[in-house]
Amino acid sequence: MIQLGTVCHEIAHALGFYHTQSRSDRDSYIYINYGNVDGSLQYNFQKLSTSAEKHYGMAYDYGSVMQYNPYAFAINYNIPTSVARDVNYQNMMGQRDGPAFSDVKQMNLLYNCAGEQDAARDRHVRITVSSTLELVLLASVLEHFLETTVIRLDKAPDQHATDKSYR
Repeated sequence: MIQLGTVCHEIAHALGFYHTQSRSDRDSYIYINYGNVDGSLQYNFQKLSTSAEKHYGMAYDYGSVMQYNPYAFAINYNIPTSVARDVNYQNMMGQRDGPAFSDVKQMNLLYNCAGEQDAARDRHVRITVSSTLELVLLASVLEHFLETTVIRLDKAPDQHATDKSYR
């Protein structure tokens, strides 16, 4: 069964998010055990340069939906690939219950939803879904990210897909 947090994670990628463990400051918060990561998969743990990343000054969040779980890409699943430098956060990493507060805040900052409504009004993300079930799932996921959701449905009579605009 696909978890809500996994869907949120993938939608966040589509909306411009990157993995938390890719932050340039991640070594201050987690240790990557490259010895337990298959060499062909180590690229998943590359850090972004400080000029390439944008985290809006927000603190590292082990509970972000964008943080890998501690055993991601492990050769031996008894040994973690990511270890929190503060052991109190080890079991928070990789949660897929849904977006953390920091994820929602960053989404609002990224799309200027926390500022003037008029400034945010011109920013749209176009998503096409092919069924009502997909629309319901997508709307429920986006509710976690957006303070307000405006849905405009446009459907040509001969189309199977429906175009949705979310603000």
